[in-house]
Amino acid sequence: MTMRKFRVKVNGKVFEVDVEEVGGSASAMTSAAPRPGTVPPPTQGSRQAAATPAAAPAPAPAADGPGWVQCPMAGKVQKIPVKVGDAVKPDTVVVVLEAMKMETSVCAGVAGTVRDIAASEGNVVDSGARLVRIA
Repeated sequence: MTMRKFRVKVNGKVFEVDVEEVGGSASAMTSAAPRPGTVPPPTQGSRQAAATPAAAPAPAPAADGPGWVQCPMAGKVQKIPVKVGDAVKPDTVVVVLEAMKMETSVCAGVAGTVRDIAASEGNVVDSGARLVRIA
């Protein structure tokens, strides 16, 4: 068991992580870089957080300014932490989805006020479905 130390920069913050080499060749391994702003930093001093990061907030599609926040992927609505009338910022989580046994937080994408909520907790939604309207 060989441990290697890496320095990773996430959202402008630098973290040191230990990675266990489990075998295989470098040519057999692939890596997909996460979208900017999608991986939350681990809790200070938490090795578990670095090994299994929480699901990242998905940026909300916002076409033509404030409007409907659309579902970025098919999944089940686990939680809706906002209600009609709430003021939101672009990074405010408006819906938490479960897809492929992982939770994904969907952010407002724009600043404004929640005007309508089309989804309900427990609903199964398709990619592109309207979730929350912000004006």
